[in-house]
Amino acid sequence: MLSVRKLLAVSVLAAVLPLAGCNSLGGGFQANAGGEAASTPKGNTPAIGDELTRAKTHFRERNFGLAESQFRTIVEREPGNAEAWLGLAASYDQLRRFELADRAYEQVRKLAGSSVALHNNAGMSFLMRGNRQRARAEFRKAQQLDPNNEFVRNNLAALR
Repeated sequence: MLSVRKLLAVSVLAAVLPLAGCNSLGGGFQANAGGEAASTPKGNTPAIGDELTRAKTHFRERNFGLAESQFRTIVEREPGNAEAWLGLAASYDQLRRFELADRAYEQVRKLAGSSVALHNNAGMSFLMRGNRQRARAEFRKAQQLDPNNEFVRNNLAALR
């Protein structure tokens, strides 16, 4: 059985990495590979895209401090970038900076609304903290948005 920490890393990667397929087409929202909406704010310059790619690479390689720093730089320069906020929240979770993760998840909610990735990641955050009840509630919200999502189903199964 996977540890909670390993399960979090896999689930968060599954939620964040599909966002790599998003392209800015003049701003607004666009479905990512996982089918959920991802923010692509107006003015998303190639430099920001390169930085997002680097941040995701750091996260994938488990360099969470570097990922956090890169995502934070992006949101400081472009505070409307929900994708960077989601990556920042996931990085904070991995660094066990849960108060900061909560603030970043709230920014994602304000900017992009409800999404499978948001609720799945928030669920994993609560699971890492040992709050299984709140984790289950977040996973169920994600499941309502996408009942066939394999990652969400696995996360709910891990709680049983």
